[in-house]
Amino acid sequence: MPKALTLRQFITANIESGSIIVADGLTSYPAATAGYVHQAISVTATGRPAHESLAAVHRLFVQVKR
Repeated sequence: MPKALTLRQFITANIESGSIIVADGLTSYPAATAGYVHQAISVTATGRPAHESLAAVHRLFVQVKR
């Protein structure tokens, strides 16, 4: 549960209530995203590389690293 609590704190501080959160299927997300719409994408199930399945997430982190 520590991951879910940390994620919850980040989500509530940075994401507008009612937003749709698109992320992978990490088991901490259901508890962390209560009150939000969580659209889970299983990268493994898609059969595509992660940078294709979650393209926006990967673009964000590329920018953060720069």
